[in-house]
Parts: sequence; structure tokens; C-alpha cells
Amino acid sequence: MGQYNHADEYVDPQTERTVLASLSQDPELYWEHDPSEELFSEHGTEFETRQEAIEAEVEPPAVPDEWTPADDPKGAFDRLRDLWMRRELATIGDAVDARVRSNEPAGQILQDLVEEAAEVRGELKEGEAGALRPNEDVLSDVLSEAEEAREHYQATGDPIRGVKTGIGRLDEITGGLQPGLTILSGGPGVGKTTLALQIGADAASEGVPTLYVTFENSPSQLVLKGMGRVGGINPKDVRRGTVPMNETREAAEAWRKKARRLSFIEGRSDLSRGQIRGKARRWMNRFEADRCLVVVDYLQLYAKASEDLSDSDGLRERVERMGQRLRELAMELRSPVLAIASQNRSAKYSDGGRASLDTLKESGDLEYGADVVAILTEPDDRQATDPASPVDLTVAKNRNGETGRVELIFRPDRGTMRPESYHDEAPQASDGKASPGGDSAPF
Repeated sequence: MGQYNHADEYVDPQTERTVLASLSQDPELYWEHDPSEELFSEHGTEFETRQEAIEAEVEPPAVPDEWTPADDPKGAFDRLRDLWMRRELATIGDAVDARVRSNEPAGQILQDLVEEAAEVRGELKEGEAGALRPNEDVLSDVLSEAEEAREHYQATGDPIRGVKTGIGRLDEITGGLQPGLTILSGGPGVGKTTLALQIGADAASEGVPTLYVTFENSPSQLVLKGMGRVGGINPKDVRRGTVPMNETREAAEAWRKKARRLSFIEGRSDLSRGQIRGKARRWMNRFEADRCLVVVDYLQLYAKASEDLSDSDGLRERVERMGQRLRELAMELRSPVLAIASQNRSAKYSDGGRASLDTLKESGDLEYGADVVAILTEPDDRQATDPASPVDLTVAKNRNGETGRVELIFRPDRGTMRPESYHDEAPQASDGKASPGGDSAPF
């Protein structure tokens, strides 16, 4: 006797037939509702026949006389979509039931269940991509967004609605990190990871769930770097054991409070976009948030490692395709994705220190697919006292607005990347003198 499949409970052949009859009678319904084969559990072949005819702009075949069109086509399409999702969830449920009966830890089962449910939701969103959207619908969305922006500004006086980076001038240029792909590029040792981790931690402290996908540094290395930033300790000295434990614990507690909404994912060759999407939605659900921030450190390493891109013709194509996938991930989550990208070691800069888009290493068309490209460079016209170093962050591309440059000071020993003006404003002690522990202390 075969095993019972609960997904079989969620089929409605009659509704499938009414939809097929409606498509044969009025092919425009196909373009309006954009159905897919997954909706048709019993009549997939019949749907494919009509789909091919409609997309070829020929008259679709007739249906049997007893198949009558749906009285409410939209309601019929919606029912088929709902049944498809129920079949998907039922399949997951059957798999979970089998695992529950095993000796597998319940916590792992629950975690996988949440992620798999998010996968189903993501597939539905993917199915909506590429659908025909009349101008009237888009215009309505634009007006709704404009109204939300106006209400936000009137309530808060703050025009920045994107995910804030913690760097005021950068947020002024970009409006905060917007849904889409932001590339952070720069040469070796210029502070890309420091800045990306800093942005992720600041976003998390502002209430935005953040996932840091790391292919280069271990989570423990990143946490230690974060502790250095908030606790004013040198991670290298912590590893050497020369920092008193009370200072290390204080730094750890400060980092714990700041980064409560920050989570790490260690990069692996089998890590797919869908898995990141599922984990991101799980993290968003935990904090009841409607957006998140995903940081990828870094893009070229992910492209090289990814099993999904093994059929690509060379590294250049792998990087280009990975960039496309990360942008799709951002659109699916309606959230920003910040990806670190390496830069040619022989990159040349001109025009007053502005960085060039064509210096992205093995980029293919990466610079064209990204919504924002920001490049860290070491300027020739500014200096800082060792171990600090000046860096410029140039927004070389911004699909949604202006470009510009932000002058920063990089402290690798503290894991900080702050605006140069910040270092000119010394924290004041109670006697009115500059506090020696502030960032204005001698570098």
C-alpha cells in the first residue's frame, strides 16, 4: 500500500477546467493573471497547450463543450494559486511528520520548517515577476509610496526612508540603502569589510534585521572586530591576551546590545539564493519587520564557490550572474543587499580622486546591474596619523539620485570607519577638556 500524500487533498479539477475554458474564450486573461503550470495539478498539459498558443499569438484550442468559463475569472485564478501553495505546504508537512517521528532534534526541524515555508512564499513572489502591469496600477503604487514618504517626513522630519548606514553624508546622497543591489568596492586593505560590518551593525541597532553572509572572515572574527569598534579595544590585543578581561567583557556586552538584530551566515558552495531568502524571511519574522539588510562578503568569492554557477563560462560570467542573483534577492525581499566586490589592483584613479566603475574586478556587466556602486580609495591629498588612514568613499553610480564623495578616516586597530569631521569633534570631559578616550585622541 502506497504512502498517503496530503497534497492530493488540495486539487480542484473543476476550477482548473473553468479557467482553461476562460482562457480559450478570452486569451487576454492569460496576460492579465499570468498563470503558471504549477497551478494546474490535473490539467497541466491542457494549460501548456493554451499557453503556447496564446504566447505565439494564435487562437487557443477550444475546450470540451461541458467545460464552461468561470463566472469570476479572478476568483478562479486566486483559488488555484491558493491550492498550489497548500499543496506545497502539505508536502513540507508530510516531510516534517516523518522527521518528527525520527530522532532528529526538534529545534532543527522547526528551523527548517520556517525556512521552507518562506521558500514557498518566495516562489510565489517569483511567479509574480515579469507580470504585465498596466500603467494605472503602477501609478497607484507610486502615489501610495509618495503618500507614505510624505507622512513619514511630516511625522519625523527625517527625509531618509532607506536603511541608514550610520554615515550621514552617505545617507544624504543615497537616501539610505534602498531595495536593490549596492556594490561596495575597493582595493585590498582599504576597509571594505570594516565598513560593511559597521553598516550592518548600525542598521541592526536601528531595528533593521540584518544578515551578514561571509565567505572570507569567520563570524568570530567579525564579532571581535565589532567588539573593537564599540568597546575601543584592539582585536589583535584581545587575541594576544593583553587586554584585561573586564574590558573585553564590557566590549562584548556593548556589542551584544548593538547587534541583537544581526545574524551571520557562513558561506558554503551549496548556499543558494533561495536559502538566503528563506533565512532572511525567518529573521524578519522574528522581529516582525517588513524589510531587512543582507550583506555579502564578498561577491567574487561567492561566485567562485557557488555550485549553482558551475556551468558558467569563466569567472567573469560567474561574477556577472551572481550580481544578477543578488539583485533578484533584493527585489524578492524588497530590501537592500550590500555586496562587497574586489577591485583591480592596478586600478587607476583620476578626476580629483573619483573612482572609476570599470575597476570592478572580473565584473562583467556588474556595474550596470547594480543600483548603487560605492568605491573606497586612498586619497593623495589627505593624511592621518598612524594607525589611522584617510579614505574616500565615492558613490560612482546611484540609479535613484545623485553621486558624490564622503571623506572618512579608517581605524583598522579599532574597526571603525567614520567621517573625517567626526574626528574633529572631540568628546568633552567634565572639566571641558577633550577626553583622551575619544576618537580625537592621537592616532
